[in-house]
Amino acid sequence: MTDGRPRLRIAALVPSPLQVRLLAAVEQLPGMMVCILTGRHDVALLPDIVSLVVVDPMSGGPALVATIRQLLHRGSPWPLLAYTAITHASADIVLTLGRQGLRDVVFTPYEDPPARFARTLWRVATAPRDGQT
Repeated sequence: MTDGRPRLRIAALVPSPLQVRLLAAVEQLPGMMVCILTGRHDVALLPDIVSLVVVDPMSGGPALVATIRQLLHRGSPWPLLAYTAITHASADIVLTLGRQGLRDVVFTPYEDPPARFARTLWRVATAPRDGQT
């Protein structure tokens, strides 16, 4: 990269409408790359080069929520960002996941204009994590 910033590799498990908004945000900062996942099992198989996992907990039903809970319980090797539409059901799930360690959430359409969402992606991906300095 020409600006000296590290490349961010984002893996995303989100439905098509959110993919479009995510890709618009990724275009805002040079060096961001995104890989769209096709199923909840892909999350468990991600390589260590991933900087951030963006997931809509509503997109995969109870099985995906269980996978997210497992990652939070055992300590995900990547930062996790929930990205979802705000509904009563999603708010309940996000609050439950928050009690289990999820710290970052973006609600569409309120918090995901491209420039703002890009800054959030960068902040979450580059923030020190527990046990890191």
